[in-house]
Amino acid sequence: MKYDVSFEFLGSRDYIHSTSITRTLLNILETNNIIKTNDDITMIDAVFKSKVHNNGSFVINSSVSGAKIVYNIKLKDKIVKVYYVENNIPVENRIPYDEDALVGNAVVNKEDMTITMKFTNDKKVLFNTLVAASKKLTLALFDSEGYGSWSLGRYSIKWAEVFKDIIDKDFSIHLVSNIDDCYTKNDLFIKDKYYGSLYAARSKNS
Repeated sequence: MKYDVSFEFLGSRDYIHSTSITRTLLNILETNNIIKTNDDITMIDAVFKSKVHNNGSFVINSSVSGAKIVYNIKLKDKIVKVYYVENNIPVENRIPYDEDALVGNAVVNKEDMTITMKFTNDKKVLFNTLVAASKKLTLALFDSEGYGSWSLGRYSIKWAEVFKDIIDKDFSIHLVSNIDDCYTKNDLFIKDKYYGSLYAARSKNS
């Protein structure tokens, strides 16, 4: 199965945001009765091989070459594998996006290498908030001079559990791994229970 999709840039970005791609994919899966609701999803593991700049297609359960993103979506009774492949159709529109507002009440503790906040917002922006909080922690811990910008390289999240357990709760994200100040792993916790990881990467300037 193949589904052609188009996107909008968020804010001033020149690439398609991971949250936009994931949300669009989940809408397609639900519309086509591949999943019913978020409650069906026990885990999403997504690997971003590089930033996505153009519109493209989702290819479901059929291997393709040149995929920019590979999703493994674990349901209660099966795993759905999805590939995102870019085409040559550029993104034409952009919409305002205030990432800082999503994590305005977040507190970074550099000594403990954590960020903590209470999620009281709409579930529609939950994934955006997790990505923004992980990014805010990473930016606070690592010097930017001499490096390119950070980008999400992978995430592996217990999807249904997070959506069920996080509302009006404090959550924290902890830096647990750092390789050469270029590759990080941040773990997500709600009340000391582990819910998944977000990985970021950047390159050194030559």
